[in-house]
Amino acid sequence: MKKIKNELIKKETRITYGIETRNATDLQRNNENCNEHYSQRKKEVENHDLVIRTLYFDLVTKAETISFLYENKKSDDIGMIFRSFIELYMYLKYILEKNTVNKARACFYWQKHQNIKILNNNLELMDSEEKQLALKEIDDSLRNSNNSYYDDLSTYKDYIEAQINSCYTNNISLGKRRNW
Repeated sequence: MKKIKNELIKKETRITYGIETRNATDLQRNNENCNEHYSQRKKEVENHDLVIRTLYFDLVTKAETISFLYENKKSDDIGMIFRSFIELYMYLKYILEKNTVNKARACFYWQKHQNIKILNNNLELMDSEEKQLALKEIDDSLRNSNNSYYDDLSTYKDYIEAQINSCYTNNISLGKRRNW
Protein backbone atom coordinates (compact mmCIF):
# COMPACT_ATOMS: atom_id res chain seq x y z
CA MET A 1 0.00 0.00 0.00
CA LYS A 2 2.86 2.34 0.85
CA LYS A 3 4.43 1.75 -2.57
CA ILE A 4 1.13 2.56 -4.32
CA LYS A 5 0.73 5.68 -2.19
CA ASN A 6 4.23 6.87 -3.09
CA GLU A 7 3.65 6.27 -6.80
CA LEU A 8 0.41 8.24 -6.60
CA ILE A 9 2.15 11.15 -4.92
CA LYS A 10 4.90 11.22 -7.58
CA LYS A 11 2.44 11.47 -10.47
CA GLU A 12 1.35 14.84 -11.73
CA THR A 13 -1.84 13.40 -13.17
CA ARG A 14 -4.75 11.99 -11.20
CA ILE A 15 -5.80 8.36 -11.50
CA THR A 16 -9.43 7.61 -12.14
CA TYR A 17 -11.13 4.46 -13.45
CA GLY A 18 -7.66 3.14 -14.16
CA ILE A 19 -7.25 5.90 -16.77
CA GLU A 20 -4.94 8.84 -16.27
CA THR A 21 -6.71 12.12 -16.79
CA ARG A 22 -5.34 15.65 -16.84
CA ASN A 23 -7.12 16.61 -13.65
CA ALA A 24 -10.14 16.00 -11.48
CA THR A 25 -12.10 18.83 -13.13
CA ASP A 26 -12.30 16.68 -16.28
CA LEU A 27 -14.14 14.13 -14.16
CA GLN A 28 -16.46 16.80 -12.83
CA ARG A 29 -17.22 17.91 -16.39
CA ASN A 30 -18.07 14.30 -17.29
CA ASN A 31 -20.35 14.11 -14.26
CA GLU A 32 -22.11 17.32 -15.32
CA ASN A 33 -22.65 15.86 -18.80
CA CYS A 34 -24.12 12.76 -17.18
CA ASN A 35 -26.45 14.90 -15.03
CA GLU A 36 -27.57 16.84 -18.12
CA HIS A 37 -28.32 13.57 -19.91
CA TYR A 38 -30.52 12.38 -17.04
CA SER A 39 -32.32 15.69 -16.68
CA GLN A 40 -33.27 15.56 -20.37
CA ARG A 41 -34.76 12.08 -20.03
CA LYS A 42 -38.50 12.02 -19.44
CA LYS A 43 -38.62 8.89 -17.32
CA GLU A 44 -37.65 8.47 -13.69
CA VAL A 45 -34.07 7.45 -12.84
CA GLU A 46 -33.99 3.73 -12.15
CA ASN A 47 -32.25 2.04 -9.23
CA HIS A 48 -29.38 0.64 -11.27
CA ASP A 49 -28.67 4.07 -12.79
CA LEU A 50 -28.74 5.63 -9.34
CA VAL A 51 -26.19 3.12 -8.04
CA ILE A 52 -23.80 3.73 -10.92
CA ARG A 53 -24.11 7.50 -10.68
CA THR A 54 -23.61 7.46 -6.91
CA LEU A 55 -20.53 5.26 -7.12
CA TYR A 56 -19.17 7.44 -9.92
CA PHE A 57 -19.80 10.64 -7.95
CA ASP A 58 -18.10 9.15 -4.87
CA LEU A 59 -15.15 8.13 -7.05
CA VAL A 60 -14.83 11.66 -8.45
CA THR A 61 -15.03 13.11 -4.95
CA LYS A 62 -12.26 10.79 -3.73
CA ALA A 63 -10.07 11.74 -6.72
CA GLU A 64 -10.59 15.44 -6.02
CA THR A 65 -9.80 14.93 -2.34
CA ILE A 66 -6.59 13.06 -3.16
CA SER A 67 -5.66 15.80 -5.62
CA PHE A 68 -6.35 18.53 -3.06
CA LEU A 69 -4.32 16.80 -0.37
CA TYR A 70 -1.42 16.19 -2.75
CA GLU A 71 -1.39 19.80 -3.96
CA ASN A 72 -1.42 21.04 -0.35
CA LYS A 73 1.34 18.62 0.67
CA LYS A 74 -0.90 16.78 3.16
CA SER A 75 -0.06 13.28 1.99
CA ASP A 76 -0.45 11.48 5.34
CA ASP A 77 -4.16 10.81 4.76
CA ILE A 78 -3.95 9.91 1.08
CA GLY A 79 -3.43 6.17 1.72
CA MET A 80 -6.72 5.77 3.55
CA ILE A 81 -8.66 7.74 0.92
CA PHE A 82 -6.85 5.91 -1.89
CA ARG A 83 -7.98 2.56 -0.46
CA SER A 84 -11.59 3.78 -0.51
CA PHE A 85 -11.01 5.05 -4.06
CA ILE A 86 -9.76 1.61 -5.15
CA GLU A 87 -12.78 -0.10 -3.52
CA LEU A 88 -15.19 2.21 -5.37
CA TYR A 89 -13.27 1.62 -8.59
CA MET A 90 -13.55 -2.16 -8.14
CA TYR A 91 -17.29 -1.93 -7.41
CA LEU A 92 -17.84 0.09 -10.57
CA LYS A 93 -15.61 -2.15 -12.65
CA TYR A 94 -17.46 -5.23 -11.42
CA ILE A 95 -20.87 -3.69 -12.10
CA LEU A 96 -19.93 -2.36 -15.55
CA GLU A 97 -18.17 -5.51 -16.83
CA LYS A 98 -21.30 -7.42 -17.78
CA ASN A 99 -24.85 -7.94 -16.52
CA THR A 100 -24.70 -4.31 -15.39
CA VAL A 101 -28.37 -3.79 -14.60
CA ASN A 102 -28.67 -6.85 -12.36
CA LYS A 103 -25.38 -6.20 -10.56
CA ALA A 104 -26.29 -2.57 -9.89
CA ARG A 105 -29.77 -3.57 -8.72
CA ALA A 106 -28.24 -6.20 -6.44
CA CYS A 107 -25.96 -3.53 -4.95
CA PHE A 108 -28.94 -1.22 -4.40
CA TYR A 109 -31.13 -3.83 -2.72
CA TRP A 110 -28.21 -5.27 -0.75
CA GLN A 111 -27.73 -1.87 0.87
CA LYS A 112 -31.42 -1.81 1.80
CA HIS A 113 -31.08 -5.34 3.20
CA GLN A 114 -28.10 -4.22 5.33
CA ASN A 115 -30.14 -1.25 6.60
CA ILE A 116 -32.95 -3.59 7.63
CA LYS A 117 -30.46 -5.74 9.54
CA ILE A 118 -29.12 -2.66 11.35
CA LEU A 119 -32.66 -1.51 12.10
CA ASN A 120 -33.58 -4.92 13.54
CA ASN A 121 -30.43 -4.91 15.69
CA ASN A 122 -31.37 -1.49 17.01
CA LEU A 123 -34.92 -2.63 17.70
CA GLU A 124 -33.56 -5.53 19.76
CA LEU A 125 -31.79 -3.03 22.03
CA MET A 126 -35.05 -1.24 22.87
CA ASP A 127 -37.39 -2.14 25.69
CA SER A 128 -40.67 -3.71 24.58
CA GLU A 129 -42.80 -0.56 24.78
CA GLU A 130 -40.28 1.55 22.88
CA LYS A 131 -39.87 -1.24 20.32
CA GLN A 132 -43.63 -1.45 19.73
CA LEU A 133 -43.85 2.31 19.21
CA ALA A 134 -40.92 2.26 16.77
CA LEU A 135 -42.37 -0.69 14.84
CA LYS A 136 -45.77 1.01 14.62
CA GLU A 137 -44.14 4.17 13.25
CA ILE A 138 -42.11 2.15 10.71
CA ASP A 139 -45.12 0.10 9.64
CA ASP A 140 -47.25 3.24 9.26
CA SER A 141 -44.55 4.81 7.14
CA LEU A 142 -44.35 1.73 4.93
CA ARG A 143 -48.14 1.63 4.53
CA ASN A 144 -48.13 5.29 3.50
CA SER A 145 -45.55 4.62 0.78
CA ASN A 146 -48.38 3.35 -1.47
CA ASN A 147 -46.47 0.28 -2.55
CA SER A 148 -48.54 -2.84 -3.07
CA TYR A 149 -45.58 -5.16 -2.40
CA TYR A 150 -45.32 -4.48 1.33
CA ASP A 151 -47.25 -2.93 4.19
CA ASP A 152 -45.05 -3.60 7.23
CA LEU A 153 -41.42 -4.26 8.11
CA SER A 154 -41.73 -8.02 7.75
CA THR A 155 -43.23 -7.90 4.24
CA TYR A 156 -40.77 -5.14 3.29
CA LYS A 157 -37.87 -7.40 4.33
CA ASP A 158 -39.34 -10.26 2.26
CA TYR A 159 -39.74 -7.90 -0.71
CA ILE A 160 -36.10 -6.73 -0.50
CA GLU A 161 -34.84 -10.32 -0.24
CA ALA A 162 -36.91 -11.30 -3.28
CA GLN A 163 -35.49 -8.31 -5.21
CA ILE A 164 -31.92 -9.36 -4.36
CA ASN A 165 -32.55 -12.95 -5.41
CA SER A 166 -34.20 -11.79 -8.65
CA CYS A 167 -30.83 -10.33 -9.66
CA TYR A 168 -29.17 -13.75 -9.66
CA THR A 169 -29.73 -17.06 -11.37
CA ASN A 170 -28.85 -18.98 -8.20
CA ASN A 171 -31.36 -18.38 -5.42
CA ILE A 172 -29.62 -18.96 -2.12
CA SER A 173 -30.59 -17.65 1.27
CA LEU A 174 -29.28 -14.22 2.08
CA GLY A 175 -27.68 -15.64 5.21
CA LYS A 176 -25.36 -17.67 2.94
CA ARG A 177 -24.89 -14.81 0.49
CA ARG A 178 -22.03 -12.80 1.96
CA ASN A 179 -22.40 -9.71 -0.21
CA TRP A 180 -24.16 -8.47 -3.28
